[in-house]
Amino acid sequence: MVRAAARGAVDFTRGDPRDFRWWLRMTMLCDAIEAEDSARLVENYNRRDLALLSGRELSAESHQSVQENIARQLSSLRKLLLPWMAEAQESLESWTERALKQWIAEWGDPDSPETQAKIAATVAALNRDNKALKKRAA
Repeated sequence: MVRAAARGAVDFTRGDPRDFRWWLRMTMLCDAIEAEDSARLVENYNRRDLALLSGRELSAESHQSVQENIARQLSSLRKLLLPWMAEAQESLESWTERALKQWIAEWGDPDSPETQAKIAATVAALNRDNKALKKRAA
């Protein structure tokens, strides 16, 4: 609330503590200010981490650690600024995992040579059919 007042986002001289709409507006403004401040903090962390990554004296383990730290910070920033997107991303990842499991159960592991041969044969058959359709249309 102090940051909101200092930035002039909330005018406490005009506020009515008995009005729920004023409280709702103040709460929303305070939440937005907190999100902006957190975003600035994460940006500063990322600048520091990028500076570390640009250093040539980093070992492979340190480099990987900094990259993981950046990924965590970006994830927390995404959850903070776009909470609906974070939920959508989590559900998309779980959907993708389920779809892959279903594909494997139905057709086989896409990385296996047998499945790759089946896919190649299907692609070749579809290409032949497509060429035949184009010849008929011409």
